[in-house]
Amino acid sequence: MKGLSLSTYLGYPESLSDITPRVMDLKDAVEDATNADEFLAAARKFAPYGMHGDGWQIDRVTDSYVRLKGCDYCGNVEYLRAKFASRGVTSSMKKRAYDVEDAIASYLEELDDDELIAVWNEYCYSTNNYDDVIEGNDPDTLDEMLDGVDAWDIACKVFYGDWSAGREYVRFDGYANLETTDYPKEDWIYIGDIAREAVASDEDFNDDRIRALLDGADEEREASRKVSRRFAKRKAIGKRTLN
Repeated sequence: MKGLSLSTYLGYPESLSDITPRVMDLKDAVEDATNADEFLAAARKFAPYGMHGDGWQIDRVTDSYVRLKGCDYCGNVEYLRAKFASRGVTSSMKKRAYDVEDAIASYLEELDDDELIAVWNEYCYSTNNYDDVIEGNDPDTLDEMLDGVDAWDIACKVFYGDWSAGREYVRFDGYANLETTDYPKEDWIYIGDIAREAVASDEDFNDDRIRALLDGADEEREASRKVSRRFAKRKAIGKRTLN
């Protein structure tokens, strides 16, 4: 990919140094990228500076370019864009990431609550979203979660939260208060976020099935690259023959 550029929500150009001190590393990684997923992974690795939440996300993919969208800590929307170097993106390339995401999401939908929570918690650790980690709502776990918290603060976490002894799962809400549920998949877990992060970062969250799905996508990508290299070699031989 080539032609890396950064712009504001209104389309005004910005310097790449505004989002990363590693501009050359970012450019090199983007030049090595062959599809939207690899471009996204490069941006998340070398240009996380100033981004909040999940960082860069794929905003648009066309036959000629990929555009990422991010938001800094001040709430300003920024776009990072790169063009495909030569032949553009094929329909199969555009679909690959979404196909793998769909396969991972479908697999996660079939897991029971405890299995899904295990994957979700690994996702939270990987993305530094520790407050979203889900635990069993039992005395031992609560003792560990509230270790070192005084009685008054514990009372406040219960009063201002949504905690009930009769529910099965517990976590901290966005204000560090306690909340509980019997339906973690419906209330707290975002399967689409897990699937997107798995593909973007090549992360399996310690799950063998997710790893198998990701490795299958890698094998398909490598096969596509071999075909492209063979095509380029034939083209070069043809040019030499004509000359």
